Amino acid sequence: MKPTRVEIDEVTRLVRRTLVSYNLKPSNEAVADLTRRLVEHGQRYVVRARKLDGVAPRVTNALADWDIETAAGPPPGPLGNWDHARSLARHVRTLHNALLEEGRRREAVGQRQADV
Repeated sequence: MKPTRVEIDEVTRLVRRTLVSYNLKPSNEAVADLTRRLVEHGQRYVVRARKLDGVAPRVTNALADWDIETAAGPPPGPLGNWDHARSLARHVRTLHNALLEEGRRREAVGQRQADV
């Protein structure tokens, strides 16, 4: 299923806020909130992306990387949580874009969104 307009806007803001340069890193509390929200969206996107037929290699890689990243958790060190959030954001962005593209493709060929 293609992401909704609200979901598209929310995920876009979330990814942009997470992928800022290191000198704009948010507080540790904000990083924890970003991470929580990224995991929520990522889990939904992973379920949807695994239902796609013939996914592109970048989607297959993003799914594998998502599994590794979520299993491993943040690395040790002062920027571990921030690095973890940024990695999650990159995977969410890849899956988000893939689901949008698949939704557009299905619309172009006349398939219903419920079929995904």
